[in-house]
Amino acid sequence: MEKFKIIDAHTHCLETADLKAEFKWFDNNFDKKVRRHVDYLRHNKINKAVVYILDENAFAMNCRLYQNLIFALLIDFRQLRALDNIRKAKNSGFKGIKILTYEQQVEKKDYQLILKIAREIEKQKMFLTICATFGGADPYQYDALALARYLLQKGYQADMVLAHSGGSRIKEAALIAGSSPNVYFDTSFTTAYWRGSSVISDLAGAINEFPSRYFFGSDSPNIKFTQAKRDSLALLKGSTLRIKNNFFYNNAFNFLKKYE
Repeated sequence: MEKFKIIDAHTHCLETADLKAEFKWFDNNFDKKVRRHVDYLRHNKINKAVVYILDENAFAMNCRLYQNLIFALLIDFRQLRALDNIRKAKNSGFKGIKILTYEQQVEKKDYQLILKIAREIEKQKMFLTICATFGGADPYQYDALALARYLLQKGYQADMVLAHSGGSRIKEAALIAGSSPNVYFDTSFTTAYWRGSSVISDLAGAINEFPSRYFFGSDSPNIKFTQAKRDSLALLKGSTLRIKNNFFYNNAFNFLKKYE
């Protein structure tokens, strides 16, 4: 396996995948959980990782205590205290805010409210991550790409990360990149879930078309880091060494240094 400096741009601070546990993550053991995540980086020779915390109460933690971890927090945009929680998260050292379009059941009627959240994210000089995959019985009911387009059309100018690169809608997501230089993508989960399908060739084409806009992400522990790396190397088999180095490290490094 080829060796690269690596930033894992999409991780979760759990030993095993458990969405219910993530929503109740902040407890008396949160520091031990984070320390274990530091060990995860060291074990896999990862230089840095973006950690997504889905328990809004975690704004009370001090993110600055943990080297090489960059934290982003899920916000319940429907709460009256949402804007205040963004400010508290910034003061605690969180660098980004996340919206889960499927789990939070984001519909068109919510877009204007999320725009208010996005304005506060801009003001606090944070980045916004939108979970940009989809599924369920009606996959277009909670449409992440429609939300992203709405925010951008309304003038959102801060950095936006479309997590999972759009899932099976890679090409549609990449079109957003063509018109919006503030939009980035991580490949978490997608490379494993769509392995062997035409989605992977679409993703490889998008990365080669926009070589500075895509980050490697594992989505661990949902996908093991080693598996995510193998899938990503297969994805980029026909790409240049420069594109591979950018994908695994340089793009995320240049993105994250804006938030130091």
